[in-house]
Amino acid sequence: HTLSDPDSRVRWTAAFTLSQLDLPSPSPLPVLIENLGHQESDLRWAAATALLRLAEQHRRAVVAAMVHLVYTDNAVQRRMALYCLRDLGQTSHEAQAAYLASLNDADAMVRLGGLSCLGKLRLTSVAVRETILRLLLNDPDMGVRRSTAVTLGQIGDSNPAVREALQAASRGADTSLRKAAARALVKLSERL
Repeated sequence: HTLSDPDSRVRWTAAFTLSQLDLPSPSPLPVLIENLGHQESDLRWAAATALLRLAEQHRRAVVAAMVHLVYTDNAVQRRMALYCLRDLGQTSHEAQAAYLASLNDADAMVRLGGLSCLGKLRLTSVAVRETILRLLLNDPDMGVRRSTAVTLGQIGDSNPAVREALQAASRGADTSLRKAAARALVKLSERL
């Protein structure tokens, strides 16, 4: 009953508490999703933690909701949904499509979230490689470009186009990007 309380604090407390219990259905899911977009980061991360716990019992429902959330209009929720999918180790076709879609997001933080998923899960494909190379060379956000270099090192894709792009970035004007690209090249060399 408290999941539908008009006071968002009451809804949140009920959802968090319920997520820690064995439940016949994922009833706290809508409130936890709501809190993934909360302005306070502590509440967002607590909601993500509660979603991971809820997934222990209702994995399909949570994963489906997170994949759907990646395509919504709230950038904060999109990013947090990506982190949940990453932390659930999702590598399904739907999850990989969501990660790829996030790399084309207008919000730089969502692009960073998608890169984090690909790097941690070490996922690649031709489409991912092409998109990541575009980000490395042309993204307007330098943080995304640096993270892209790191992700390329994590993924371990030693395609010649990847190596060339990282070599070019390692000679660029941005000091942090140069360092990230150089480290990625070292990681790629270690895997050969």
